[in-house]
Amino acid sequence: MQVRRWIERISYATLSLGVWLTASNAWAAGAGGAIPWDTTLTTLSNDLTGPVAHAITLGGVVLAGLGWAHSEHVRHVGA
Repeated sequence: MQVRRWIERISYATLSLGVWLTASNAWAAGAGGAIPWDTTLTTLSNDLTGPVAHAITLGGVVLAGLGWAHSEHVRHVGA
């Protein structure tokens, strides 16, 4: 029981730290000028949101659905 409590405390602390770091980075990013990797990130973002990316994503979803539909579904009873 003690181990579970410690795991919960560590996970809450990690989550809190992550939220705090994300929020502090967001505030810091709004105050400065252009950063060196702005153009690279903009290019990458445009590439990942274009029509080709949507077509590749749709193809991946369709293939994953077909693979799941034609695979064996094992039902596990009990735990």
